[in-house]
Amino acid sequence: MKSLDQTTHSDSIFDLITSNGGNLPQSPFLRWHYKIKFEVMQKLFAQYLFSGCKFIDIGCGDGDAFIIAKNCQPDCELWGVDINQQFLDRAAKRVPDVNLIHGDMLNLNMLPDDEFDVVHEYGSSCLLTGENVLSRLANQYLRILKPGGILLWELPLKWSAAYLTYLFTVAPKNTAKDTKTRRIIRSFNPNKYSFFKFEEITEALNSSGYGSEIIEKVNLWHFFCKGSIRSVLDKFYSHNADDLFYKLDSLNKKLLKNTSGIYLVIKRDI
Repeated sequence: MKSLDQTTHSDSIFDLITSNGGNLPQSPFLRWHYKIKFEVMQKLFAQYLFSGCKFIDIGCGDGDAFIIAKNCQPDCELWGVDINQQFLDRAAKRVPDVNLIHGDMLNLNMLPDDEFDVVHEYGSSCLLTGENVLSRLANQYLRILKPGGILLWELPLKWSAAYLTYLFTVAPKNTAKDTKTRRIIRSFNPNKYSFFKFEEITEALNSSGYGSEIIEKVNLWHFFCKGSIRSVLDKFYSHNADDLFYKLDSLNKKLLKNTSGIYLVIKRDI
C-alpha cells in the first residue's frame, strides 16, 4: 500500500484510491464515473483545504474522501460520520488517524457547534427520503461549520439523465431489516431516491437559520445510472471503451437542460 504522506499530486487520484484499499467496482461504467468524481473532489479539496484545517466527511463510506483530503493537505484533521459500521471499519483500516463516528447524517447532535473548517458530503443525500430533508441537512451542516468555513455539498438534480435512469431501479435498502420484497414494492414510487431542484437547495440554505453564500458551482454532467441500464453500457464498453461514455455525456448535454448533479461550495457567514 502506498504511503499517503509520500504521494504527490502528479499521481492519478484514481490509482491512489485503488492502491490504498479502495473497494472499486468491476463495472467499466462505474469505474469511469468514480474516476471523474475523484478528480473533481481532488480539485476542490486542493483549493479549500488548508494546513491544520479540521475536515469532516458526512456519509463517509469506506474513506475515499479521506485519502483524497490527505493527499491534498497531509496535516489536516480528519473526521467522518456514517450509519454503516462496516464502512467505518474499512475506513479505519485505510486511514488509521481518522476520527470516525457511527451516526445518522440527519442527526449530528453528537458534534458541537462551530467545530469544522470544511464540511463535505457527496451523494449521500440521494438516499434520504422524508419531509424537509434538505432543510434539515443544511441546518446540521452549517451548524457544525465554523463561521467563515466551507461546506462542499454535492446534490443530484431533478429532471436530469441520472434522475430518469433512477426511476427504473430498485429502491434502496433503508434499514437492516428491509427485505427485497419491500424494496421492490417501493420501487414504483418515483420519490424512492431524492433528487432536487436548484431552487429547493437555495431555499433550504436560506431557511437553515445560518447565513451562507454559494461562492462556486461545479456542474456535474457526467451522469450516473444503476441496474439494467448500467449493464447495457458495460456490454458496449468492450467496443468503444471510455469514449462511449463521453459521447453519451455529450448527447446528454444537448438533450437535457439539467446537469446530473451540482457540487456547491458554500461559505458560512462570519
